[in-house]
Amino acid sequence: MGYKIVYKSSVLKDLKHLDKDIAKHILDQLETCLSDDPNWGISLKGEFKGLFNQIRQIKYFEG
Repeated sequence: MGYKIVYKSSVLKDLKHLDKDIAKHILDQLETCLSDDPNWGISLKGEFKGLFNQIRQIKYFEG
């Protein structure tokens, strides 16, 4: 059984500013990976340690 992912309205608003293929890729990865394992990603350090994980899926800049 997977977990249900609930998005804040600000997340959906931010995704609208991205290329449609990139936004779809991000949502697909979140739905696939996070719904099965909510601890997927790299654990953050400092004040956010244990609260959130860092998830990087796309190389944003070429160069």
